[in-house]
Amino acid sequence: KMLNKLKDYEKPTIKMENSIKWIGTWNGLQRLDVKNLQSPKFISYVHDADNPKSMSTGIVCCITKASSGILWVGSNDGGVNAIRPDKPNEFIHYVHNPKDSTSISNNEVRCIIEDKKGRMWFGTQGGGLNLLLPDGKSFKHFLETD
Repeated sequence: KMLNKLKDYEKPTIKMENSIKWIGTWNGLQRLDVKNLQSPKFISYVHDADNPKSMSTGIVCCITKASSGILWVGSNDGGVNAIRPDKPNEFIHYVHNPKDSTSISNNEVRCIIEDKKGRMWFGTQGGGLNLLLPDGKSFKHFLETD
């Protein structure tokens, strides 16, 4: 039954941690807990226009879990979504704002990585590389010309 939920997605993005599997699809983020194989738990997180704390968009491109416990989810057109471990049903959104030079440079986030210093880096399609600054709200941009 669970695989039927994923049948429409050709190449899901998967992040595994112990018994939890995070699966990014073209229709949101799925959390599969297989601790008890007899009764696995499946939770879907999707964009809900009526809920500002839901995912910013449906298409997931990449998933990374930081050492802080925050799950970072890059999307095709909704920037980056973050889930804190203490608030697993509330997404924090980082989206491009053309009027704010410290916002993420592009909403198509293709890769996310944490470096050895614990800093989060976001690779975008057409917007270069973005470093999340220590304030946790703003970004420094690195373009090919830099």
